[in-house]
This record gives sequence, structure tokens and C-alpha cells, in this order.
Amino acid sequence: MPYESAIVMLRDGNGNEYACQILDIFDFLERQYALLLKQSGESLVIMRMISRDEGSVFQVIEEHDEFDQVVAH
Repeated sequence: MPYESAIVMLRDGNGNEYACQILDIFDFLERQYALLLKQSGESLVIMRMISRDEGSVFQVIEEHDEFDQVVAH
């Protein structure tokens, strides 16, 4: 399945789950990032993506400088 049609379930800091469609996966600054469309409210989310043996892990970008650079990219 192409990633553009993939839906992933993410969990926020309060333990609430929400669905996101993967719109794009891209490399920047030797890291991989994902552009996601949050299905409820239809807002865009950018997260760092880390590949693991069992799949991928999505991480919130906590550093403001890194986030600003990724958004500008």
C-alpha cells in the first residue's frame, strides 16, 4: 500500500488516540519526517519518523528550531 493512502493511529500526551492520513514522508537534515493530515478537524501535523524493526515510530518535534526548519523546508 502506498504511504499516501495509509492511516496511522497516534496517541497524544493525554492518551487520546486519533487517526492521521500520511500525506508525505521526506528526508531533511539526515532525519525522516512525516506530513500527516489529522482526520478529526483536518489539521496538518509534522512529526519526526524513526524506523524500527517492527515498523515506524512517530515523535513530536519538541525543539522549536528544528520544527521551524522542517516547516520552512
